[in-house]
Amino acid sequence: VLTAVYPLRLTQGDTIAAYHAARLCMEIVPHPMRTWPAMYNLGEALFFKQEYDSAKVLLEPILGIDHSYELRANTAALLNRIALAQGKPQQAQTYSDMERAMRRSAYAALETNNVLRRQLQDMEEQAGLNRKSKIVLTIFVCMLAVVLTILGAMIVKRVRQRRSLRHQIRDMQTLRHSLVEEEWYASPIYDKLQNLAEQLKDNPFIKDNLSLQEWRQLSVYADDRFNGISTRLRKKYKLNDDEVHICLLYLFDVPVSVIGHFVKGYTRNTIQIKARQIPIRAGADKGTLLRDWLQQITVENDT
Repeated sequence: VLTAVYPLRLTQGDTIAAYHAARLCMEIVPHPMRTWPAMYNLGEALFFKQEYDSAKVLLEPILGIDHSYELRANTAALLNRIALAQGKPQQAQTYSDMERAMRRSAYAALETNNVLRRQLQDMEEQAGLNRKSKIVLTIFVCMLAVVLTILGAMIVKRVRQRRSLRHQIRDMQTLRHSLVEEEWYASPIYDKLQNLAEQLKDNPFIKDNLSLQEWRQLSVYADDRFNGISTRLRKKYKLNDDEVHICLLYLFDVPVSVIGHFVKGYTRNTIQIKARQIPIRAGADKGTLLRDWLQQITVENDT
């Protein structure tokens, strides 16, 4: 309360009351750090009472303290006024120089404190950002690990499913080929081809041959057994009916010596010439054997 009474009385112009308040505050102030402001207040009160020497006794020790540049600067300013009042201009100049030096030191100390405070604040903010970054990174890594684990499990499951599906498809294809082959060997068209091939060995001039309907049945069996081969020979490789028939007879292992009987009565030499021409017309390299080319396009279609 007393520390507030002194400046109040001083601003009211009541120097006597301000002096008594400062003196009382000086006597009862318990903390050593509070003694210096109290001494300054009492010295200032004595200055206003024009008791300059008494004021100097209180003020001059303040100049030797090692803290509070602001208080020391104010004290030097007050001692400057006392020296001027006492007609001591040199001493007043000395106090004025001390005031300016202390105010520069006060400003520098304030700037240093501000810089340190900003650095400390920046360090605290950076530390906070680092903590947040670590937390975010940890969360991200955990989420990434979870996602990768889930994706890995899904991929493994998908691979296993595809592998199982491929096995099932392969098993079904194997079963289908087996059934188609059994059906072929049990078919009337197979029996007719075999019987005619045997008869032609002894009698090349027999008249019996495959009918148009039987050629169609042979194409159906070829498509079932060799994955649509007759259709591809016509549409993809643009072969005519005679060329397709030659290919089908090669696929069903009919002897080359009798194939001409089934295809317009061509001679064996004509059949061999056409067998060399068909792969070339279809885009194969020159010299490719018809049987090898047929096997190649059948395998390619399977894959």
